[in-house]
Amino acid sequence: MERIYKKVLGIRVGDIVTTSYNTGPYEVWSIHGPHLWEKHSYYIIYPWPVISLALAYTESHHLFGKKGFSYINDIHREGDCRWLTTTGDEVIVTPPPNGYPDLPVDMFRSFPPPAEPYPFQDGVDYSAGHRRVWHCHRCGLDFNWQPTSRHGPPNCPRCNRIAYTRVILAVEGENTYVKTLG
Repeated sequence: MERIYKKVLGIRVGDIVTTSYNTGPYEVWSIHGPHLWEKHSYYIIYPWPVISLALAYTESHHLFGKKGFSYINDIHREGDCRWLTTTGDEVIVTPPPNGYPDLPVDMFRSFPPPAEPYPFQDGVDYSAGHRRVWHCHRCGLDFNWQPTSRHGPPNCPRCNRIAYTRVILAVEGENTYVKTLG
């Protein structure tokens, strides 16, 4: 994985991170984001910009020398010097003890533009809750729907095709992935 200089939400490639759930220390190898929403087989909309970190094991980590990376996703910044995941776990960030690595600067990737907001549509209650907000991938309509059973997505009210893409509003302190899976 190519390394470049990048600083987003106050976290910089080369910083050392640990977590409130006792993982780390890791070195920030690369940063993905920021973004305010993401698309999978569902959409997740965040109330704040989030980033994901690819992390290398530091010399004091028990897996140092092993191949591979660790990751922390959906990190947002609170205040000037506090970082939390969507589930409320704290990410503790400190500068590296031996200084930052000398990394190349890429004029496009080192300084990412502000995150693009989700294209909210009028008349849709995005906070309606689990399985009540849907997106039709064929015609692009977001709509609310009241589940009639535990299984099966609704038909789109505009094109009458099955709209199998859920739209989920991330809420601080909740596990978005558990919420997604139902």
